Amino acid sequence: MTLSAAAAGILLSVGGDSLNEVSTEEYLSGLGPTVDEYIALSPFLREEVAKLRADGWFIAYTPLEGNMNGLTHWEQKKILISDNLKGNPEKIMAVLAHEVGHAYPGKYMGDIDPPVDSESYAHWLERSLPELFQREVEAEFVQAQVRHEIIENGGPDIGAPHELITSLYERQFSGFTRDQARDFVAEASHLWEDWLPFYEQHLRSYWDENFTGSHGPSKEISSLKELEEQVAKENTELPEYPPVPYLPGPR
Repeated sequence: MTLSAAAAGILLSVGGDSLNEVSTEEYLSGLGPTVDEYIALSPFLREEVAKLRADGWFIAYTPLEGNMNGLTHWEQKKILISDNLKGNPEKIMAVLAHEVGHAYPGKYMGDIDPPVDSESYAHWLERSLPELFQREVEAEFVQAQVRHEIIENGGPDIGAPHELITSLYERQFSGFTRDQARDFVAEASHLWEDWLPFYEQHLRSYWDENFTGSHGPSKEISSLKELEEQVAKENTELPEYPPVPYLPGPR
């Protein structure tokens, strides 16, 4: 997950370096020696962690709310991993790879357009979410790549992302470009449920701060089903206009 003002508002290549070309100190994560040993097995992650650290990024364990395992703060240059994962280096690696996917230079940002005239919050939310979900899809692709590299270099299986993402990665996106693959997955609505609460909260705050005066207040939407029902309801609630009286013209 990502958290930033940009996230709430308007919103690859595999490294070719050998282990000897990126020193151990450059990619030390601060998450423990076993995690760092696993990082060393992924050329991509090793290179990107080194770049992030050189750019002033901070990686650390911290308590996180609910079921959240990781969080990336762009402005603060922080990648935070839930301290509940301590002692589970494979899971930590999966989360770290995902969060690096939100932070590295190839991350997907995307743009969120303001609502058009008379557009409701529900319609705007439905239109905006796929753009934000592409951020998660890119991070999942990074996790799939890191997993593949670690296994190829004799390390453990850190755990696969969603099977659709894993399948697309392993089949080299089935002839898609990376952008096309990301679009395809982001439009797969059955994947939205896990991502909806986080992004809905931030989009709702952004709407209320910027569009309440022109478009009315938002209404919390807590599930994909609720969003679909609200959009369908609004599509059938067309305004009723009084009949225009017949005004005879001159004879």
